[in-house]
Amino acid sequence: MESKAPHRDGWFWKTGKDLASEIGVTRRGYEVARTYLTKLGVLDFKKGGIFNKMHFRVNAEKLLKLVYQVKGLPIPQDINEYQLDSDGFRVPNWMPIKLWNQFIGMRQRKKGRAMLNIDKKKRINELKALRDQKLDIHLIMEESAIKGWAAFYKPNFSPAAKSLTVPVTQEQINAEIKAAREPKGTRSTKETAQENLKNILSNILKK
Repeated sequence: MESKAPHRDGWFWKTGKDLASEIGVTRRGYEVARTYLTKLGVLDFKKGGIFNKMHFRVNAEKLLKLVYQVKGLPIPQDINEYQLDSDGFRVPNWMPIKLWNQFIGMRQRKKGRAMLNIDKKKRINELKALRDQKLDIHLIMEESAIKGWAAFYKPNFSPAAKSLTVPVTQEQINAEIKAAREPKGTRSTKETAQENLKNILSNILKK
């Protein structure tokens, strides 16, 4: 389910009618089961949406641990793949959670709202790619949080460089073409106009 809808972060909703028809439990039955499973850490629960529907999320890692414990088998080390951030969103265990919480807190203060789950997925993928390149993601995350950036970048890279190119309008291009073709004026004026036109066309080709 998470792979089909990554923005949900594993959450799904069910009504009391759905639970009665799908697993045959009464309201009292699913409330008792829900309380028990949330205490075990196997199930996350919340209400939300327009109609305040019941939303659930299965903690697959915790459930798998319990299965190994019941069978009396040693728990594999690679089961613990996730941890929860300050919003309850699951992030990989390799993530420096303190720095991640600082980053999403900065984004929330800057935007006036919590980061969307789909945006968090993008940022996690950026960090994974940087980590795969053997780069120090601790320093990268610190720099993004301090400088108020919306994403993560390689060291010695500034996102401001992307905005250095001045937007060029069709009117500007037409004006430069006209000036370059104008027979009047000194040679230096015509040469300047031609040089400006060359620069504008060069900027367009770079985009």
